[in-house]
Amino acid sequence: MLSRKMVYFCLGGLAVLLLVACSLTAPHSLPRGWAKERTVFRVQDGSGESFWRRESGLDQKGRYLVNKAIVYNTALGPQRPLEKEVIFAEWGQLDHQPLLRPWRSQYRVWLDGKEHFTEMQLDLAQRKMKVKMRSPDPRWNGTQEVKFPAGKVFCFYGQLAECLRVQGFLPKALQKRSGQLNFILIWEGYPYQQEQYPPIAGLFTPAVVEYDGEYQEGLTRFSVSFGEQVFFILVDEHSRLQKLFWVAQGLSVEVVDGKASVPAPLEETPSFTPTAAATAPAAAKKWRWADDHPAGNLGQLDDGTRSR
Repeated sequence: MLSRKMVYFCLGGLAVLLLVACSLTAPHSLPRGWAKERTVFRVQDGSGESFWRRESGLDQKGRYLVNKAIVYNTALGPQRPLEKEVIFAEWGQLDHQPLLRPWRSQYRVWLDGKEHFTEMQLDLAQRKMKVKMRSPDPRWNGTQEVKFPAGKVFCFYGQLAECLRVQGFLPKALQKRSGQLNFILIWEGYPYQQEQYPPIAGLFTPAVVEYDGEYQEGLTRFSVSFGEQVFFILVDEHSRLQKLFWVAQGLSVEVVDGKASVPAPLEETPSFTPTAAATAPAAAKKWRWADDHPAGNLGQLDDGTRSR
């Protein structure tokens, strides 16, 4: 979710995408105790006010961290969203360091009442992200394959706090009151964010997240910078996102007050029916998504033809 304005790395390769290297292994499931989180945020920007309703949790097999979100305004409600997305990332380890590896996402945005759709799927063998686009604009149709840049930590924008939390950066920085991490931002709304915000160039953006001090209300602020842009995420003591400020874009995102009217939660998190490879003992497992998930075995993800 950007704002309502969007109405939006096998040593041989060494410097090539550590995160999707064949040496990366995955345990059977995410850490126990990761509870489903449901939050509603109030979004304010130059276009006015809207709400960002998001949900984070595990799929039924405990293998994927799933984020779902809807952006809507008060007049139309969540039944007619401005944006809608679902993000899947798999938890694994590299040199005993937990990491989330991006796997797939779907994103819809309605611009002038017309639906624009984009879907991303990791191609592990080619170390590329396959992007499928469908929209009324001829520039934003067809398929692209974008090579992953060199890097170790990759986070979807819409899953940023959870990604940095799994990786361990946020909990450690909160404890030490310091810390900095280089990572790669993945814009799940590509190419629509790039069209709306020219400073964002491409699907992948090298970025730096850094501890920026304690904030009021018991929150801690972190800056996320890339190029000449910087936005701030504020998290609580459990590393959960509470606020986001992107001054250059006039964007302010804050958790809705507990006394405010909070809409009903999103539908249940999409589930999978993994193959035997996906449910094998942890010691025997490698990340082999191309084999583990044949075409069509995608739970509630769809082919992009569904309309509101």
